[in-house]
Amino acid sequence: MSVCLNHTDTEAVTRCAACGKPLCANCIAFSENGRDYCSQTCYTRGTAAAERSAGVVSEKGNTAKSKFIRSLILLFLIIAIAAAGFMYYKNNKKQIDRKLDSTIQQTKAAARKTGKAIQKESNAIKKTLDTDSKYKRSRESLVKALETAILTAARKSIHPASNLTVKIDPASGMIRAWAKLEVVNSLPNNDQIIIAAAQEQFPNAKVGDVVDWEVTPKNFGRIAAQTARNAIAQQLRKAEKEHVLEDFKDRVGQIINGVVRKFENGNIIIDFGKAEGIMSVKDRIHEDQYAADEHINALLVKVDAASSGPSLIVSRSVPEFVVKLFEREVSEIHDGTVKIMGIAREPGKRTKIAVGSTDRRIDPVGACIGMRGIRVKRITEELGSERIDIIPYDEDIRKYAANALLPAKVKSVSVDEEKHALLVTVSSDQSRVALGRKAQNVRLAGKLLGWTVTLTQEEQRKSSPKTDMETQLQKAAADLAAQLKISEVTARKFVDNGFITIDGVRAADPEALLEIEGIDQAEVQQAVANAGENA
Repeated sequence: MSVCLNHTDTEAVTRCAACGKPLCANCIAFSENGRDYCSQTCYTRGTAAAERSAGVVSEKGNTAKSKFIRSLILLFLIIAIAAAGFMYYKNNKKQIDRKLDSTIQQTKAAARKTGKAIQKESNAIKKTLDTDSKYKRSRESLVKALETAILTAARKSIHPASNLTVKIDPASGMIRAWAKLEVVNSLPNNDQIIIAAAQEQFPNAKVGDVVDWEVTPKNFGRIAAQTARNAIAQQLRKAEKEHVLEDFKDRVGQIINGVVRKFENGNIIIDFGKAEGIMSVKDRIHEDQYAADEHINALLVKVDAASSGPSLIVSRSVPEFVVKLFEREVSEIHDGTVKIMGIAREPGKRTKIAVGSTDRRIDPVGACIGMRGIRVKRITEELGSERIDIIPYDEDIRKYAANALLPAKVKSVSVDEEKHALLVTVSSDQSRVALGRKAQNVRLAGKLLGWTVTLTQEEQRKSSPKTDMETQLQKAAADLAAQLKISEVTARKFVDNGFITIDGVRAADPEALLEIEGIDQAEVQQAVANAGENA
C-alpha cells in the first residue's frame, strides 16, 4: 500500500472510491457500503455512479425477462393454432369427404347429361313435328333445315372429315352423322380409312372405294349441344314466322284486334293470338293512351317474316285505317252503294273524307253520318275524338273545292289547269274559317283535292278584277313579302301552298310551313316572328 497523499509520513489504508486518491485513516471523510471517500464532492459523485450502475443492471435483467415471456406466449399461440386446425379437420372430415363425393357425382352426371344432349334434341324435334300441326305442312323442309343447322353448329365435334352428312329420322327423331371416307392400305388422313377397319362393316370394300362411315359421336360436348339447340330454336322460329305470313298475308289492309302486352322504347307490342305485332311511335295516334291488357284495333300494314322481332306491323295513324272504319260501320260503303272518293288526314286532329253514291236516291253524306250521327260517332270514339269532315264528292273541281273547304263559304274558284292550282275567293269574314286553326282546313283540302289551293279575299279580287290568276298570285306574294320582310321567292311558296295573307301565316303551324318543298328554314322562322309582331 502507498503512503497517504495528504500525510506523506503515514501509510495509506484505502483509496477514495470516487477519485482514487490514497487515504490514511485520518483522511477518510465518508464511508458507505464499504466505500471510502475523501470529501463531500467525491461522496456525492460516488453514490450517484453507484446508483446508475445498479439501474443498468436492473434494466438488463428486465429486458431478458420480457424476451423470455414473449417467447413463451408465441410458442403457446403456435400450439393453440395447430391444435385448432387439427380439431377442425377432425370434426369436418366427414363433411369434406361428402363434398368431394358430391363433386365427383355431379361431374359424372354432367358427363352423362352431355352425352345425351343430342338425343334430347332428337326427342324435342320428334315431339315438335308430331304434336304441332302447323309444322306438318312443311315437315320435310323443316327436317332438312335442322340437319343443316346441326351439321354447321357441331361439325368440329363430329369428325374432322370434310364431307359430312347429318340425318334425322322423322319417325324417331334420332340424329346420326356420316362421313364419306376413301379406303386406303395405310397412313389414312382425315378423309380416309384403312381397309382393315372398313371391312369390319363393309366386307366387300377394297382400296379406292368410298364408304359412308357412321361417325355419330357419343358425346357432342356441352358447347356443341347448346349451339345445336340454339340453331334448332332459330329454325323453329323461322318456320313459325313463315306460317304467320301464310296465316296473315290475306289480311293485310284489314283491321285486326289484339291485346296490348308491353311497351318498348315508345313502341307498343300487341298480342294478336297467333302472332305478336308492333305499333311504332309514328303509327300511333299521339293523343291516345294505352294500358297493358287493353284491347286495341289497328290496321295490318305489313307481315314481316324476315326480322327477328314481332311479325305484324300495324298502324292507327294511316288514312286507310279511317277508310276501313267507315267500311265496317257504314253498310252502304261495304256493299258498294256509297264509295269513298278521297281522304286526307292529320292523325288525332282532323280528317276530311269525300264520299259519292252510285244510287241517286241515297245521300252518301247522310249514310256515313247515320241516324242521329251514331255511325260517325262510333268512328270518332275509336279515333280518340278526332274531328271528321264528311263532304260530298263532285266531278266538277270547282264544286269539289268548295265542298272541301266547308264549313267556309266560297265565293268563287279559279282553275289553272297547267299548274294544277286553284285560286279560291272568300269574303273577309270567311277567311279565317277557310284557313282553319293553324291553316289546317285549307291544308287538308289541298291534300284531299290533290291540287294547290290558294285563298284570296273578295276585296282583293275587286280591286283588280281584270287581272289573271298569275298576276293576282304575284301581287299577293309581293304584298306578303313586304309585310313579313322576306324574299318574294319564299312568299310565293307560301301563297302557292294556301298561306296568302299575314293572318294565314300567323295561324299556320310552323311545322307545316317547314314541310313546303324548297322552303328556306331561316326565312320561315323570320316570317313567323314578324307575323307574331304584327298581330
